[in-house]
Amino acid sequence: MAKKRSRGNGTGTVAPRRNKQGKVIGYRGAFFGPDGKRRWVSAKTKTECWSKLNAVMTDAGRGILPPSATLTLEAYLSA
Repeated sequence: MAKKRSRGNGTGTVAPRRNKQGKVIGYRGAFFGPDGKRRWVSAKTKTECWSKLNAVMTDAGRGILPPSATLTLEAYLSA
């Protein structure tokens, strides 16, 4: 029997997202950015999620982080 290959530290993880009935509706990838915060990406397929995760991790290594999803009230009112 073949031994399962494990991924190295710092390569991120991809896990299925399930609805209330337990059906897989997409995939969610996570990694820790250079600031120490956990960052997430999501996609419909597992391979698409891995490619998005690798692209975002490469950008994060260069210092380009995606904008945060939360806005402050001041930023919302000034826009």
